[in-house]
Amino acid sequence: MAHRTRPAPARREVTFTRGAADTWVGADPGEAPAGTYVTVSIIDPAGRRSDATPSNQI
Repeated sequence: MAHRTRPAPARREVTFTRGAADTWVGADPGEAPAGTYVTVSIIDPAGRRSDATPSNQI
């Protein structure tokens, strides 16, 4: 799941697939507004949330 933190809070369900090497690729059919920042929560199959919360600007 991805949480948009700016410009306005929102929660989006995003599908991730395995990419090249050790990368993951997320797909969201909507278009993000300019200046959007997201925080990604990593949840394992057992439902445990990871301490890692990478964030990036789109």
